[in-house]
Amino acid sequence: RPFVEGWVDLRTLVNYTDKLDLVDGARTRHFAGNTEITATQGIGGQPHWRFNSTVGYRADTWRANLTGRYVGGGILTEDFNVDKRRVSGRLYFDLSAEATVHSDDADHRIAVFATILNIADKDPPITQTGTARTLYDVFGRVYTVGLRASF
Repeated sequence: RPFVEGWVDLRTLVNYTDKLDLVDGARTRHFAGNTEITATQGIGGQPHWRFNSTVGYRADTWRANLTGRYVGGGILTEDFNVDKRRVSGRLYFDLSAEATVHSDDADHRIAVFATILNIADKDPPITQTGTARTLYDVFGRVYTVGLRASF
């Protein structure tokens, strides 16, 4: 007999961007594999590889999840006069948990939850314009605690 009966959840989403080009009539800008955020028409770079994977465990009154998020590195600039032309990818880990503190037959439920994003407090890569805020975590480690209720 297991110590705690429950279910294991596994999820993975992998994305590979091979080509992402913008042709404005005069030139073609290549954004796939480019991690620099460019002001061209509001479009920025997109690393070739990204993935999200989650392993979770859930029982009747509680659940916990560990998520790994990878954002690939890429080219910052084609300019050979710049010292740093590429950045490496980043792997972030997040942890979340929830416990039901009250539940009844009328579908009323109260639960407490907590999350920690970017557990290792990994810094984003620095690019020519600061950092690619839409791609990498810029806040560092983030804690959240809350209460969920349904009536």
